[in-house]
Amino acid sequence: MPHSTGRSLRTALEDEAIQRLLTITGVNLAVAAGLMAAIGSINRFKSPQKLVSYFGLNPRVRQSGLGPARHGRISKAGRSHARVMLVEAAWAAAKAPGPLRAFFIWIRARRGHQIAAVAVARIRDRIAGVAIRAISASSEASRSW
Repeated sequence: MPHSTGRSLRTALEDEAIQRLLTITGVNLAVAAGLMAAIGSINRFKSPQKLVSYFGLNPRVRQSGLGPARHGRISKAGRSHARVMLVEAAWAAAKAPGPLRAFFIWIRARRGHQIAAVAVARIRDRIAGVAIRAISASSEASRSW
């Protein structure tokens, strides 16, 4: 392993946000570092839904006037490489026991395995956003003292 790679791995492992992301089922170091690189500052996003939209994991909505809204496939707008990492991590989470697997099985029974994987990725993205925002808020609070 080259010296610079070892140093960057150590730096990544020391990052508090990456450590928090590693606690989520299915997220490894590559996914955590890739997500942090894609997100940048979490303060850019006002809500977890904005982060989901940034990765293009939100469903398209078609609505005209007062008619009912029709939800379609995911928008695929935004960071495609981060979206792919989230979906791959969702497949790993679907194989591990826990609440994300139960959710995957429930959606898979109703809509199919591909849609279930994207749904798990959407939930994991929201969890990651909340986890990173908690770290960001705690570090800003400690700086203000």
